[in-house]
Amino acid sequence: MGDRTWVQVKCRKIDLDKIRKFLGEFDEIIEEDEGWIEGQFYEGNYGLLTEMEEIAEAQGIPFTGSSGHGGEYGPAVFACDGKRLFHMGSSDNGYPYVEISKNGELLPAGVMQRIREYYVILDEAERMIEGKPPIPIEMRKCAGPCEGTLENGAACLETIKKSDPENLCHCCGLYFCDACWDKHDQCEPCSDCGQMHITTPCPV
Repeated sequence: MGDRTWVQVKCRKIDLDKIRKFLGEFDEIIEEDEGWIEGQFYEGNYGLLTEMEEIAEAQGIPFTGSSGHGGEYGPAVFACDGKRLFHMGSSDNGYPYVEISKNGELLPAGVMQRIREYYVILDEAERMIEGKPPIPIEMRKCAGPCEGTLENGAACLETIKKSDPENLCHCCGLYFCDACWDKHDQCEPCSDCGQMHITTPCPV
């Protein structure tokens, strides 16, 4: 039977047939509008994570949602903008969580960057699902931490300029301001094949 839990998914109605091929029929419809639908699966094996990865690989299908506790794992939230899937452990209230070691270190390493990136992808996915226009490149906020890089130590609210396409990270597909971009110098495609060989989140 595996390790099953409930899974709630929101997607566009035009993608519903594609979603069904991977996940099957919803057991319950939670909410729907003219262009989108949100439903729940009562028993998804391991939170349907493998199936969601397959949907993301199919490209072009945005979706968001959450899942509950299993026997060997906790609740989670997830978002896919049709290209990138972010799946994060969460609280019961649906917020991504972090663990803190006895030395005060956030676990796992890089988790805060992953959370920042998750919210960027979540915003883009929700806009796509609800039929809202995408945020223009020049108006996108930096996906990096930027703490202390602006006056008075404020978090970065700099927008990404159209004239700076090099600030698009080839590894995670997100835009970064100049201050944060310095921390992404490892994110370069292979000079021989052009493919990314980095399998971990971008360094920060």
